[in-house]
Order: sequence, then C-alpha cells, then structure tokens
Amino acid sequence: MRSLRCLALLAPLCAQPPDFQRFHAYADSIRPLSPGIVNDLRWIDKSNEFWYSRTTPAGGEFIIADANGVKRPAFHHARLAASLAKLTGQSVNANRLSITGLEFRGNTLTFLHGGARYETDLATYVTTLVPPAGPGWSGGPRVLEARGPI
Repeated sequence: MRSLRCLALLAPLCAQPPDFQRFHAYADSIRPLSPGIVNDLRWIDKSNEFWYSRTTPAGGEFIIADANGVKRPAFHHARLAASLAKLTGQSVNANRLSITGLEFRGNTLTFLHGGARYETDLATYVTTLVPPAGPGWSGGPRVLEARGPI
C-alpha cells in the first residue's frame, strides 16, 4: 500500500505523451548538428563484419562495415520501409526506421518493429511476420551464456 502511495505521488513527474512529443521535436531540431553519432554496433555471426546505426541530418541509417574499414549500407532503407509499410498498413519513414534486434543471415534480415518480429529477404525485399521465438526472447541478439572458465 505504501509503494502505491509513492507511485501516486511520483506520477505527475513521469513523462507524459506531450513530453515525448517535445523531446522528439527538440531532437529533430538538433539532429542536423550531430550527424555521424553511432548508436549501436553488433558483430554479424562469425564473420569479420559488423553492423551499426548512426545519425544523419535526416534521421538515421544502418551500415555494415568490415574489419578492414570498408563500409556499405546494411540494406536499401527505402525498399525496406516500403515493404514494412505494405505489410503493417502503417506509414514507415525510411530515414527513421524504428527497428531493433537486427540479425543478418545470408540474404535475410530479421528485426523487431512495433513489438513484432519480421524477416525480410534482402534480394526481393519481401517482408513477413515471424511467429514468436518462444518465451523470454526480447528480440535482441541472442547471447549464449558462458559456462565455465573463459
């Protein structure tokens, strides 16, 4: 009961939808001042490549780079946005793809968007909804727990 009273007292201090809207408006206003900030970086399976996202004046982009410093777009952002919009029936901005948990396997990209898991064939840009992988998977990269000394 005591914790509920504490929560009730703190509720006015919690972020409300207008706060998020103000934050996004502010972030949009300073985005042109801060291009190139890396937000995430993950190795791709057992390869010498990794993907990362970075800010651009228009929003953001996903890049694949290798250990030698060669960089390329991770995928065609506009085609992925169009494919995802077609499947979900929602507007998807290619410069602001809200996708996480990216996994690259050959020509297939698996990712989370809006709480659901999707898979896109990067040759055809056909996107499909993937059934849940099971309880406990957050959608991020699967990390194996080390057992014993490393």
